[in-house]
Parts: sequence; C-alpha cells; structure tokens
Amino acid sequence: MESVNNGKAIVSELGSELHIEIPSVKNWFLTIFYMVWLGGWAFGEITVLKMLFSGGESVGTFLLVWLTGWTMGGFFAIFVVLWSIFGKEEIYLDRSYISIKRGIFGIGSMKEYDKNSIENLRVSVIYDGNLFSGRKKSIKAITGIGNGSICFDYGMKTIRVGASIEEPEAKYLVNKLMEYEVGKKETI
Repeated sequence: MESVNNGKAIVSELGSELHIEIPSVKNWFLTIFYMVWLGGWAFGEITVLKMLFSGGESVGTFLLVWLTGWTMGGFFAIFVVLWSIFGKEEIYLDRSYISIKRGIFGIGSMKEYDKNSIENLRVSVIYDGNLFSGRKKSIKAITGIGNGSICFDYGMKTIRVGASIEEPEAKYLVNKLMEYEVGKKETI
C-alpha cells in the first residue's frame, strides 16, 4: 500500500505572521548528470588554464572565448547541483507584505510584495515533472529554479512560487495564505 504523502512544505504560524518553507525540486537524474559532467568540465578547465599560464604558446582569441563560455557553463552546472540538493523557497507573510526568498544555504534573492496589491491568488500547475514527456520545457522548469504551482497577480506581472509541490499541497498553501487575507478576488 502506498503511504500517504503529507507534503513537502513546512508551515509555521507565529501570531499574525506566516512562514512557509518549500524545498527545491529534486531532479536526481539532472543532478547526477551535472555532477558527472563537472568532472569533465574540471579536466577541461584545468588543461586550458595550464596552457594559458605555461607561457609556451601564444594564446588565441578562440581559446579565451572558449574558456569564458566553458567557465560560465561550469558555474551554471555547480549552481544547478547546489540548488537541487540544498535550495529552498521561503514565503514570509506579515501584516503588510509577503516576501518570497529563493536561496541556497540562506544566501539568495528576496522580493517583497505589498499584500494589498496582490490579486487572484491561485493554484496553477504548469509542469508535470516528467523531463521526457515530449512537452516543451523552459530551463526554469527543467532545473526547478523558478516557476511554481502557487501564483498571484501583482500589477501586470504573475508571480510564481512552489516549484516542487504537487497540486493538492499548493491548494492547501493557497488556502492558508487566504486565511491571512492575501489575494483579493479577481477583478475581471
């Protein structure tokens, strides 16, 4: 018998404040792939750096451009691995603001939104989690960085959070946020 899933999010209520912590998407295939790829990346990076600093040959423009792209690709792969293993999204709600933080080891970006300007808080599942389903995916959906099942309108922009949670958990969290009077009814 399948065990009951109680969700991934950790919800803490502190008086008039609410804190929701959602772990990042755990795409183990992609994480392991990037970890193996990083082994080859490190070999290429070290080899080219040795060539550059040995002083034997003149270094061509192509090699410098290649090294720049290769280094950026490596940093992206390191970020994806760290995000997949240690990343989390956090929603903080107080009387006036809702803050969304995405970070690794407590380091990351936080954006604040005026609670009274949030409209149409809802569940909107856009990603089925299957990398091989044949549907076109954005890099955000594949890596689990960005997107999300919980969304709201803020002016002329849609804000999304909760990339790793399933639809029932997203509904629970949206209802919890609405208890704190977040997300006015849609105006159309």
